[in-house]
Amino acid sequence: MSTDLSQTTSPKTLSSRRFWLWLVGILSVGFALRYVLAFVPIQLLSSQGLNNYGFSWDMSTFADWMFTIKSAGFEAYHVDPSINYPPVFADVLAFLNSLGDLFSGGDPTTAQRISIVLLKLPAIIADLGIAFAVACAGRKWFNSKSGLWAAGLYLLIPVTWYDSAVWGQVDSIAALFMLMAVIFIADRKPEWSALLVVMAILTKPQGILVGLVIAPIFIGLLVKHELKLWRIASTFGSALLSFAILAAPWNLRSYNTDAWANVPVLGDATGLWIQFKSTAGLFPVLTANAYNPWALVGDGPLAPQFQQNIAGWSLDNFEVLGMQANVLGNILFLLAAGLVFWFLVRNPSVQNALLGFALVLVAFYDLPTRVHERYLVQAFAVLCLVWAAKWWDRLALVALSVANVLNLHAILSNGLNVMFPPMPPSNDIVFQHHGLSPDSYGIGGVPFEAGFTRDTWLVYLIIAVQLAALVYLIWQLVTANNKKKVALA
Repeated sequence: MSTDLSQTTSPKTLSSRRFWLWLVGILSVGFALRYVLAFVPIQLLSSQGLNNYGFSWDMSTFADWMFTIKSAGFEAYHVDPSINYPPVFADVLAFLNSLGDLFSGGDPTTAQRISIVLLKLPAIIADLGIAFAVACAGRKWFNSKSGLWAAGLYLLIPVTWYDSAVWGQVDSIAALFMLMAVIFIADRKPEWSALLVVMAILTKPQGILVGLVIAPIFIGLLVKHELKLWRIASTFGSALLSFAILAAPWNLRSYNTDAWANVPVLGDATGLWIQFKSTAGLFPVLTANAYNPWALVGDGPLAPQFQQNIAGWSLDNFEVLGMQANVLGNILFLLAAGLVFWFLVRNPSVQNALLGFALVLVAFYDLPTRVHERYLVQAFAVLCLVWAAKWWDRLALVALSVANVLNLHAILSNGLNVMFPPMPPSNDIVFQHHGLSPDSYGIGGVPFEAGFTRDTWLVYLIIAVQLAALVYLIWQLVTANNKKKVALA
């Protein structure tokens, strides 16, 4: 494989001991920051009866799923089909139940409270895992300093700790598995990559995006004879076995009503597809509060509405250029994914793998409809490594992070009146969750005010910054493949 992201090789290479000392220090700072943000306020708020705080409705939904899993076990999806995150996330929630039981002294009420207190812990651990992974990958492929820069940037840029430690979102869990899948395929370990792809898909539906990068790299390695043909069987066998072990126990077959309903593994795979379709059908709108170009169009564009603390969503069947917006958005995204596919099949290098993965994730935020404000967060797991080597790229990373965190703050802060449009008739089943309120679990909201983050001029600026990141990544991918390749040692 080849790369030209290793241009930062330095005559003063860090010793192994210094690298690990620096990495431990970076991870410690990153964890300390998240611990203070996530858990110290709980101690202060406990006198008010609060067990946790963040984006309260999402967190109370996770709590509701968690306790359904505790009572129903592997039949949880049958008992509550609206659990719309796949089985690996269910495993995470089951683990939190176990921690609650372990430290409760046998008291069910205490066990429940401990589990709720720990809701942010898995995402924080995933943040640290991402930082560790990019540090090691950067050290192996480029140099120690690039790896340390990547780890430090990821842990300290505001969007990552704001998403996990403040608001209690779980995007980093799937992002960790996606990143590791790309690292393993770039390192010619497709069987391990297949395992991580399955884990990513079974954590959040967006995990399927990594397949748009893994597939062309795998094909390119086969075409270039860097992998033996028998690795096709071993890779698909790894994916199938992983799915059978991780998904089949959770009885996703319960979503099925067809002939496959009672067939283990196959019935679970088709059941997962039904679950994913239902999840995608929950919000068939131009944009679900993402500051992307779809906030500029529609009968009532969102961009100017935010300043009035209103978000009146528009259905994505709105016509643009003679076709429905959702069709146009999907075409644009597939064109970006096709560009990545073309370059990765021709040259499945480390450089292309990282740039292509970053491009797919940023394009998924900018181009299709139905995108939430948090969907860009996962891109920072790879951008911190792609843009670690040069100071202007590091500035670009910080700027993009600030832009996205302003988008998150505008949407998650107090006072935004989100208005859903009447939903069109659909043949797809949509499982809408109706659980207990945040108050029932003692989960409070973050008392932030949006301030200037909903001003129309800022919405336009953030859209421009996030589009510029997409254009810059396309330019980097194209120009990198027009340069003479440097062999990776």
